[in-house]
Amino acid sequence: MRSERVLAIENPCRLSIDTARLKIERGGITSLVAIVDIGVLLIDTMQVELTAGVIRELAQADIAIIVTDAKHYPCALLMPSAVHTHTVKRQRLQATMGENFCDNLWAITIAAKLRNQARFLSAQGNSDALARFERMANTIQAGDPENFEAQGAKLYWRDIFREKFKREKQGAEDVRNAALNFGYAILRGLFARYISVSGLSPVFGFGHSNFENPYCLIDDLIEPFRPCVDALVATLIDNENNFDGANKRIVLKLLDCEALFKSHDQLKKYRLHTAIYETVTAYTRALEGKRENLLEYPIGFILPLA
Repeated sequence: MRSERVLAIENPCRLSIDTARLKIERGGITSLVAIVDIGVLLIDTMQVELTAGVIRELAQADIAIIVTDAKHYPCALLMPSAVHTHTVKRQRLQATMGENFCDNLWAITIAAKLRNQARFLSAQGNSDALARFERMANTIQAGDPENFEAQGAKLYWRDIFREKFKREKQGAEDVRNAALNFGYAILRGLFARYISVSGLSPVFGFGHSNFENPYCLIDDLIEPFRPCVDALVATLIDNENNFDGANKRIVLKLLDCEALFKSHDQLKKYRLHTAIYETVTAYTRALEGKRENLLEYPIGFILPLA
């Protein structure tokens, strides 16, 4: 599998294409990055000059592009529109998924999220969390009618930072919320890329169904991966600082995380981008086989060193 680097552009520069490489010109200094090594381009400054031709080349290379706003929160996601031999077949299957199938996929997804949340809280020394979260994960029913996801979130955010914390999404200015949002955006970019190249549509989710959200499938499959970002932020981000360039680089360490999968009673370790690819591929198998138990998620994460 190709490298999946997140290339962050934080300073004024000019971007162009030079023989299958992204050329970055800034202050008389030129850098070249092989396009094949880029998975996501993150543009985190207003002062970037690039042409539609550059965007086209990156899109044709299946690279997702994220643009941030004035507060450095991602405000736009440009997904590649890849053509796959099974695109029509797979998207028709997505459009005709039955309610029972969707509800079963959602229960599997939330159970995996709860277990990964529990593992992190347990690693922090919260012995009570493991039992509570495992109990919810083991008893969740199709569609999560008891809303264990929300119950788990209430307990999780109360305990994860061991202090008063309110989870805020878009527009958050405190360093931990900003770091969480930044990390989730990176995950979304990677999921967007692999969903696109697999011939799937991000519109057709099985849990999320907001008519104003064109990325419902991304927001479904990302759920069990969120605890990886949470753990990295809680472990490596100092709550006393602002969310600056140094903290962004810490969050970008996310790509060095390893995900654990259980296969035939053996543990397999994958780099994060490979784990995302494995989950998207498993979802595709489940979709085509109409067997929700083919959907696989990581059962834990190994964080990079500080």
